[in-house]
Amino acid sequence: MKKLSKSLFFSNINFRGARMETKEMIYYSIMNLGIFLITSFPTSYLYFFLQDELHFTLNQDFFRYFLLSMGSIIGIIFAPIFGHLSDKTKSKYGRRRPWIIIFSPISAFLFWLISVPFFRQDLQTQPGAIFIYIIAIYIVYSIIFNGMNIPYVALMPEITPEDQRIEMSSFWNIIGGIGTGIMIILPAFLLVIIDSYIFVCGVLSLILLCSSIITFLKIKEPERPFLKVNENPKKGSYTEILKDRQFLLFQIAQFVWNFGFLIMLSSLTAFAVSVFEIKNELEFGLMGILLLLILGGFIYIWNVKGDVWGKKRSILFCLFFLAAVFPFTLIFTLTPSSIIFVEFPGLFKFVIELPSSAIISIQIQGVIWFLFLAVGLSGILILPFSILMGIVKKDQEATCMGFNATFISISGATGNMFMAVFTYSLGAKGAFYFLGPILGVLLFISGLITTKLEEQ
Repeated sequence: MKKLSKSLFFSNINFRGARMETKEMIYYSIMNLGIFLITSFPTSYLYFFLQDELHFTLNQDFFRYFLLSMGSIIGIIFAPIFGHLSDKTKSKYGRRRPWIIIFSPISAFLFWLISVPFFRQDLQTQPGAIFIYIIAIYIVYSIIFNGMNIPYVALMPEITPEDQRIEMSSFWNIIGGIGTGIMIILPAFLLVIIDSYIFVCGVLSLILLCSSIITFLKIKEPERPFLKVNENPKKGSYTEILKDRQFLLFQIAQFVWNFGFLIMLSSLTAFAVSVFEIKNELEFGLMGILLLLILGGFIYIWNVKGDVWGKKRSILFCLFFLAAVFPFTLIFTLTPSSIIFVEFPGLFKFVIELPSSAIISIQIQGVIWFLFLAVGLSGILILPFSILMGIVKKDQEATCMGFNATFISISGATGNMFMAVFTYSLGAKGAFYFLGPILGVLLFISGLITTKLEEQ
């Protein structure tokens, strides 16, 4: 009888419609800690990585944006493929978990390999070989990463009851945010202990592997005795999903707001160095602690009030608020007698000399600027996924999530290509000043599109 009860407990756990316990949400979300950890590396410490090992200058940071764009382009191609394959998977372990347990150790290993050649003397004398090595490993890593991540994300709407979606989305984003926070802080202190990126990337890879194993072991997929995967091959097809007007509107709006969000995320290190005068990994890590405290406070507010205020209303506030804040990048970067010089060769140039009476510390200005951004960015972290889970139809979870990842990858690739061009043409500091007003307009447009969504 005890054995039967245990079996029934695990067979019913996480059915869509059954209540989830807090510990189940944590077990599922813990893998997101490892995922956010390694996906935050290119947007944070990869800059210092390239600077320390290849002696890159700030204005050569376009190579990092090029790598990020390649990863996004690979996601555009492979995310829907892996989503479709996962939907069609038949296994005693479910449709999603086999992909997680197979691809997560390979992803962790490939991520670690990115750091290896920088400490081999023969490759240090051949910069071309190092570039080819990084690009090749990053391409393979990005493909395998999608094979792990898409089925993992698709598992969420399958196991989450409708009335707990914003709660699950909050856990998922908060724990992922903790992963980002660890990424901003941990490498700085690991480098103090052992000045080696092989060591740092090894630790990060191990965390990804351990978090994936925890989710694999602790989360059981719903039993699906009623489902025959090939019973209706059109049900989860791309054509069927693309007929969903709400899904398409969400993706168009998300494309625009992710464009702005991912630009800010991928440019954080370059802006910290060029605008806010951060000099090394340790200073960046210490700054990260303060920024995470600010961001975490607003995430808590959206987590508590998002359902009360309404998810659509809340995301609209965030978008229109950021549309007003982003153009103020010029105001929040006032420094004594500083000169802003922006030029596109053959097109235009302008010079602004700021007054010498502007004596507010640039670091304080940075905190003020981020405080305003955190109000909206925290909402964009928490709210969209819970809205999407209300749109996704049953038995189309992975295919829809694959499409969702594709749209995110397209916006990421576009944003990083923009940053590569602007950084190459204007320098990192010029790109910061130039893009602020553009992002404000784009987020305003995104808000207008979001008004067409139905309230969740």
